Amino acid sequence: MITIRLSGGLGNQMFLYAVGKSLAIRQKTSLTLDARGYFRDFQWYSFLCFLNRIIITLRLDRISLFKKISEIIDVRGSEIRAYELGYFPISSTVILGSSCKIILLLEYLYFKYFNKGFPINNRNEMQSTYKCPRGVYDAMICKLDDVYLEDLWPCYEYFKQNSSVATSDFIFPDVSGAVDNWNMIDTSPNSVCIHVRRGDYVQNKDVNDMVGVCGLMYYIKGISYISQNISNPIFFVFSDDIEWAKNNLTFPSEPIFMPMSERGIDDLHLMSRCKHFIISNSTFSWWAAFLSTASPNKIVVAPSNWFDDPTITISMVLDEWIVLDKYSGIRSGY
Repeated sequence: MITIRLSGGLGNQMFLYAVGKSLAIRQKTSLTLDARGYFRDFQWYSFLCFLNRIIITLRLDRISLFKKISEIIDVRGSEIRAYELGYFPISSTVILGSSCKIILLLEYLYFKYFNKGFPINNRNEMQSTYKCPRGVYDAMICKLDDVYLEDLWPCYEYFKQNSSVATSDFIFPDVSGAVDNWNMIDTSPNSVCIHVRRGDYVQNKDVNDMVGVCGLMYYIKGISYISQNISNPIFFVFSDDIEWAKNNLTFPSEPIFMPMSERGIDDLHLMSRCKHFIISNSTFSWWAAFLSTASPNKIVVAPSNWFDDPTITISMVLDEWIVLDKYSGIRSGY
């Protein structure tokens, strides 16, 4: 049995599932996902996000007690997450956290501060724990069997050879609201998804130091490349900081700024229905571009330097993608 401890948001969860499924297929064994540390109730997660925004807005985090509460919620670091793989018809065993919110918070604290996977009662006693190396492709992982994987990094290389099978369960659920938005994208002859990820990439220093934020020139050059290679493109802008996008980005034609959906899965589905892409250094927009089948001649513009931390050497871009420096916008190899 392959067991993987999930971490991160929807994009990361999808990566870890695809890697786990690929490994399980290769080793002809089963896959179990350890999803403790996640909220199974997305409404409860949304409430905590709202509570944290109040604490930050009113600057209550200057008070020791509220600062500690904010650190526990830690929405700015995106460390408390909702389990979102359940929107897909995935074919593995999933171990969720307690349905009791207090117990779940205690489990989360254990998960975060001790950086350990939770004991699995029905796990084979012989199953060893393998702590994956930070930020590098590890060929040893592809040879492991009957193992509990901790700290696995998103990496396409792990499931590249059988990607169609590893990602076959990523079937989007039915449309949830905003039908007009779906129709706009589906009826656009040359729809372009542009994803601007800021949020915790800007607000959390540790995340910013590790990942960095795609700069304005990256988007300017990306828009220019698309405009030169696509006739009459229509840009659909998705962002967790839509005001920044409105105030800084310029387009050759009137763009359409998309409101965020209540569910991240719906935004991902909308994005994936576009024909071409300018993605950020985010696994969320990576999946939108990767799963899109709207055009056989899909163009994907992606940042070459996905991470700022030089010790992280995992490559996130596919060979056929157009790669630009995420700060200067200069195309790699030119």
